[in-house]
Amino acid sequence: LDDHGTGEITNEKLLEDIFNDALTAFILTIRYNIYGDLSTIRVHDNEGASTQLPQMKADILKDFLDLCYWTLPSKWIMVQGLLHDLRSDFAVIIGGPHILKSLLSKHSGIETVAWSDGCKAKSNKDVDSNGINLTSYSCGLWKLFHIISVGVNEAHHKVLGDVRRATPAYAAWVLRDFISEFIPEKRDIKEGAITGLPW
Repeated sequence: LDDHGTGEITNEKLLEDIFNDALTAFILTIRYNIYGDLSTIRVHDNEGASTQLPQMKADILKDFLDLCYWTLPSKWIMVQGLLHDLRSDFAVIIGGPHILKSLLSKHSGIETVAWSDGCKAKSNKDVDSNGINLTSYSCGLWKLFHIISVGVNEAHHKVLGDVRRATPAYAAWVLRDFISEFIPEKRDIKEGAITGLPW
């Protein structure tokens, strides 16, 4: 119900759900798709220290994080704070999963994210080994990509330096590479994302 009890979904509520689902997909992607499931890695030791991200994957991840930083709304404080730390400590976090997990542990608010009714799956038949419902995840990813696509045009006028790095063509290239390297090989999540980017 909306604030007036009429049962109608307000535009504000709809936007809140879109941002929430996109945020959830972003956080799950960082937590589970960069190195794999970080829950198996202990933060305070060197387990996984030798698992440095290969240079090609590191370059693709950096481009994606930069694109998100340029295009996602500045008022999206939780993800912008996380993006700031991921970009600032990028040379460190590509050193191994234990370092990335340590950084994520400093952002306690990300533990509370959950799908809105719009992305919440009606069944759990499509759940991966990490307990992520892939139907919900795909829904959230599409919302994230849509928000990025909306932000590209605005960011094009604000990015300092090489403005070509905030164009639709550049954004599509970055997302295609990121999807190819970091999105799970599951049904329509990867194939559908690559063939149906919003540009």
